[in-house]
Amino acid sequence: MEAQIAAARIGAERLSTLIAQHGYPRFKAACEVVMDYAERLMRQAIAALPDGEYRAETRIDGFADSPDPAKRHLPIVATVKVTGDEIEVDLTGTAPQIPDRPINMPFEGTVDVAVWLTIRSILVDTAVRGHIPVNDGLLRPIKITAPLGTLANPVFPAPTIARFCTGNAVADTVMKALSQAVPGQVSAGIGNLKVIAFSGMRPTEHGAGQWVHMEIFEGSYGGRSGIDGMDAVDTLYANTRNNPIEDIETHLPLRVTRYELREDASGAGEWRGGLGSVREFEYLEGGGASVEADGHEFAPWAFDRGGEGQPAELRFIRRDGGCDALPSKVPHMRVQAGERFVCVGPAGGGYGDPLKRDAARVRDDVADGFVSIETATRDYGVVFAEPGVIDSEKTALLRQTILETRAPPRAA
Repeated sequence: MEAQIAAARIGAERLSTLIAQHGYPRFKAACEVVMDYAERLMRQAIAALPDGEYRAETRIDGFADSPDPAKRHLPIVATVKVTGDEIEVDLTGTAPQIPDRPINMPFEGTVDVAVWLTIRSILVDTAVRGHIPVNDGLLRPIKITAPLGTLANPVFPAPTIARFCTGNAVADTVMKALSQAVPGQVSAGIGNLKVIAFSGMRPTEHGAGQWVHMEIFEGSYGGRSGIDGMDAVDTLYANTRNNPIEDIETHLPLRVTRYELREDASGAGEWRGGLGSVREFEYLEGGGASVEADGHEFAPWAFDRGGEGQPAELRFIRRDGGCDALPSKVPHMRVQAGERFVCVGPAGGGYGDPLKRDAARVRDDVADGFVSIETATRDYGVVFAEPGVIDSEKTALLRQTILETRAPPRAA
């Protein structure tokens, strides 16, 4: 924190130096020019879209174990309205707020950020456009509408949770809506995140002290045109990194007994979805935990004949060897020494027809352990003469047979 404060002070000093060098009027004019430039770039990108309305709906788990149907399987709806060089994102249809659970999203700082980052990343992609100034100008052509009293615009005193799973779902839904307008510039559905708050009490030189460790478990990206989805990463507007195992184990009563990529779970596609991770934490002393996540109940969506990714899972291994499947949200629970959480991360959706994936890429995925031989044959139509060797003739024949017999795509 002190380093961040020092960095801010240095920034302020250098800004003051810049103003002293050029004068405030010139400095202010330069700021306006940069913001106007960013606005022009965004308006040009929006104007290139076909005018119209593009609607998408996804669902989040909510509190899947609640007996109240109003608290589980909640819709997130986004209608993107393109008119000339302006965009409105209307979240009408999104579920009503939940009055007594922290799942609602602050409109400012969560919902607006989720919408802005998605539109910016799709329409003015830095990888395509190069450096783009990030400032208020990018936001001027974008209007966001969210009815009061919904998950996306709650009314006090409804409890909120900022910048996490529900916000990721909003961004993912806007992405899905825009896939109808710019199919070549979107990714398929993401695998959402999970955080476990590990905690407990342990003796210190001053008596008993509490320890708390927040661990964020990675999600994954869906495939996109020309690129497989990213594996085991924070998604969309998250910006945290997982802690090194060595760091965790040196000062916390936890042991990480497993950390690997999840196998055979990514959405099949010409460009496959990213893989989630599998991580296992064992308590060396008694303590507790709570869980905040989403993505156990609904699979990451696929695009253009791709396959859906696999949802997340969370298992709790008791001391007696029994295993409990847990929902994505768990209030504080007691944990005994020797008990474990097994966190299975979600896999991103596939982009494009799996039968169009280069057979050599499928072979490499099998060699890396990402995809099994059975999945390679079933989903991609790739036949192996022996491990690592593709039977090209049988592969071509199987792919043609699948093409001739499979059902036509469903309407969007």
